[in-house]
Amino acid sequence: MFKDKSRYQTLTRMSYCQCRLKLVFSSIFRQFGWRHIALIIDRSDLFSLTVGKNLEYGLKDEEVLKFVRELDGNDEEDIDAYLKDASMYARVIILSVRGSLVRKFMLSALALGMTRGEFTFLDVEIFQSSYWGDHYWELGDEDDFKARKSYEALLRVSLLQPTSPTYQYFAEKVRFLAKRDYNYTFVEDEEVNFFIGAFFDGVYLLGMALNDTLNEGGDIHDGTAITRKMWGRDFEGITGHVRIDDNGDRDADYSILDLDPITGRFEVVAHYYGITREYSPVKGKKIHWPGGREGPPPDVPKCGFLGTSPACQGNGDMIILYGLVGFGIISAFAAAVTYILCKQMKLNSELNNMSWRVRPDEVLLEVGKMFGSKMGLQKLNYENFSLQQFGLNSGRVSIASGNSQLPAQLFTTIGIYKGERVAIKKVAKKKVYITSTLLWEIKQARDVSHENTVRFVGACIDLPRPTILILTEYCPKGSLKDVLENEAIQLDWNFRMSLIHDVVKGMAYLHNSDVGVHGKLRSCNCLIDGRFVLKISDFGLRTLTTPSEYVRDQNYYNMLNFTELLWVAPELLPATVIPGTPATQKGDVYSFAIILEEIVVRGGPYETARQFLDPQAIVERVALHESPPFRPFVGQRDCPPDLLDLMEKCWSDSPDDRPTFSGIRSSVRLIMKGFCENLMDDLLRRMEQYANNLESLVEEKTEQLSMEKRRTEELLYQVLPRPVAQQLL
Repeated sequence: MFKDKSRYQTLTRMSYCQCRLKLVFSSIFRQFGWRHIALIIDRSDLFSLTVGKNLEYGLKDEEVLKFVRELDGNDEEDIDAYLKDASMYARVIILSVRGSLVRKFMLSALALGMTRGEFTFLDVEIFQSSYWGDHYWELGDEDDFKARKSYEALLRVSLLQPTSPTYQYFAEKVRFLAKRDYNYTFVEDEEVNFFIGAFFDGVYLLGMALNDTLNEGGDIHDGTAITRKMWGRDFEGITGHVRIDDNGDRDADYSILDLDPITGRFEVVAHYYGITREYSPVKGKKIHWPGGREGPPPDVPKCGFLGTSPACQGNGDMIILYGLVGFGIISAFAAAVTYILCKQMKLNSELNNMSWRVRPDEVLLEVGKMFGSKMGLQKLNYENFSLQQFGLNSGRVSIASGNSQLPAQLFTTIGIYKGERVAIKKVAKKKVYITSTLLWEIKQARDVSHENTVRFVGACIDLPRPTILILTEYCPKGSLKDVLENEAIQLDWNFRMSLIHDVVKGMAYLHNSDVGVHGKLRSCNCLIDGRFVLKISDFGLRTLTTPSEYVRDQNYYNMLNFTELLWVAPELLPATVIPGTPATQKGDVYSFAIILEEIVVRGGPYETARQFLDPQAIVERVALHESPPFRPFVGQRDCPPDLLDLMEKCWSDSPDDRPTFSGIRSSVRLIMKGFCENLMDDLLRRMEQYANNLESLVEEKTEQLSMEKRRTEELLYQVLPRPVAQQLL
């Protein structure tokens, strides 16, 4: 940051400049012929980050940096992974990390076998002081021996510590003044910080510049002029020979240190002098290369960083290794192809499985059947099939043109198929082609298996056109719409929340299945089985269930169409002619909100609005996206407040604002606290409570009867002779 002297015009750096560290490392790399360097930086430590970034930019310019990674030293990082990655690009690794992390990296390198002489590690310890982080290997723990061994593969770069008698006297004076004036005691072996000597030299340099200014008759208040006289000078200071370049930065001298395996201490083995910018070995000292090597590790291993060098191709072990790798790849490829083929064959087998196809003579109709009532059975007459035989009159919904009320009771056609009672739905369809699309939709429907979804049984497509029959699981309690309209059924909130929970579970399952979306979610498509479990029906099978024409008259069709559109989301209304096309998951969420309104008010969709508007008018207002949006009026109801909030979120005008069914399920679970999730469990609990109350009542009445009997005996003994009273009793 301070390198830009156009912004910091009077700044003179008297100690060192991190920008020169790249020159120090470059001199080392030139000395040993290293051209492939890896750099690991700790971005959570400011000093390590700035040093690392200066090295990164500088070494990239020289095209020797092949690998750079940053880590957060405060996190539990996988150090082994960083070292393994670096080993794929270089054998010389610079660790620009805090002192405690250097130890962790070196211990990991030892465990990975990277300290035997094939790798060299370097780090930076500008000042030997605990303030800058403890870079020493010894911490007094069980890993000290391993750490000392691993540090033999580490070279350290530090500022050249002055050793002249003048500096030693200066250091002793600093220790004395620190104790006397600031009550600070230097610990044993603690060096006086280089900065202190640099400050002293700075004052000395400033004094020389002021003297020059006064001798030349200059202005001593002109800081810029004085600063310029400080730059481009060299002199003998307390820290040694001081050289300030033309940019106001000191050409500092550095030392390269190596761990002596005998003493366990770092010793200076070479210097870097700023004036020559060259690596200079110390006479009588040498680097102790690990693994008994006499020289540095090669820049590139014999077999390459990945062991794939052509020089190793003749090696028998490598041939075996390549053979094994090739065999493994071929085997994996063959296994993958086999798996894909088997999966495809299984899928084709399932698609071509025609067990869903029902013959007309396999179905027995319960003519005139209305849910649970018992009527006679009648076979489908294949040759003389008619709508009357099918019982269309029982499946018809009658809506008067002048009445806005929805029908009070729905009927369905019920039959027997292979000994199982099934619900039968008729669809007007001119032609049915067995296509891959149809087979895929049928497979999706057959694969749906959940306690809150109606099971698909099969389809009869061999009847005279234009009729096909779809057979599904039979639910004897009718639909949710029927239950809501049946005043004889007491709907407490345990019952209602159980039904809501079932709807949510069924829709969450459908949205996560291959079916993906319902599209026709309405209260009449929420069926209730004999155990009062709600099941979602009429999903999927778009090819089969989309009618090609309508048998009903035009007035009836128009009215029914707008009534069914009351559950359709506003963004889908412009494109909807038949409910379910188009369909989206957020559209299903909107439909669920309308069902919530029906359950809360115990009525039909838009129960209040239908008192003064017909379905067509309601649909048109919803499609207009009014502000605020036109929605059912619920008002203050005796229901959980969170349920009303959920309902309003689900019918939001923007699909993006509506929750998913996974989110709805989580919300409903929270609302369900305090309610019984299963209706049958609630019923059994109530029956048990009733039985306990009845038992208490019987005991009480029995006790009252005993008391009356004793009173009667006492009265007889009082008014009659005892023998006569005994005969009467």
